Amino acid sequence: MKVKIEIKNRFTGKILFEFETENNTILKTLKEAIMRGADLSGADLSGAELSGADLRGADLSGADLSGADLRGADLSGLKIQKTAVFTGLYKYIAMPIITQDNKHYVRLGCYTRLVSDWQNDFWNNSNEFPNNGDLDSKYRLMAFEFCKKWIELNK
Repeated sequence: MKVKIEIKNRFTGKILFEFETENNTILKTLKEAIMRGADLSGADLSGAELSGADLRGADLSGADLSGADLRGADLSGLKIQKTAVFTGLYKYIAMPIITQDNKHYVRLGCYTRLVSDWQNDFWNNSNEFPNNGDLDSKYRLMAFEFCKKWIELNK
């Protein structure tokens, strides 16, 4: 049976991509969207079954991945063992990531880096988040600390 699935923008409800095929799933639709180069920024993928998905090259900035199963997914070349997606901690998403080779990464907005790299150069985005003690910078630092704590509890 053919099933049509739409991926919508979580803020506007606008359809970002739609795909119809036999026995369709959100994973099949997402793979097709990535293959066709669809802009999925702001996509609502909450609760999606994405384990094992190859998400390299997908623009998921601002996407809602809360509750999505990302085990084994390939995000920016990382094979994910365990992750979480946090929104509302600061301006962008915050994702602590434990990879299958037991490395620890944090994604803040569009930057995905090893925890150690963040610690060596946290203020890597001085245009948007200067180290000036303003509220935005404090929220970003809080999001990073929250992600590190999540990794510590889940490794």
